[in-house]
Amino acid sequence: MSITSSPAGALSGLDPMMAMTVLLIIVPSYVNLVAISLASPLTVRVVLAAGPVLIFFWEMVEGRLAASPYSFLAAVSYALTTLFAVVARKRAVRN
Repeated sequence: MSITSSPAGALSGLDPMMAMTVLLIIVPSYVNLVAISLASPLTVRVVLAAGPVLIFFWEMVEGRLAASPYSFLAAVSYALTTLFAVVARKRAVRN
């Protein structure tokens, strides 16, 4: 019998699907939640609002989907509306 010191040896008793779940879903979700808890609410809202625009641009770069001006307009208007709402709320809280 050989004793392994690799991280894969520690996970050998787990089902491979469970190991993939832990490594690819649970760990990134935990890191994301920690990062959100450390960021300011304004930063979190801006990043979440920019998500659809970034996804639209990634779809254009990838090339499998045709760019739709209506999708782009919807994503940009969503992001801008969120940004304006965040700025207005920030100003209202200061006053």
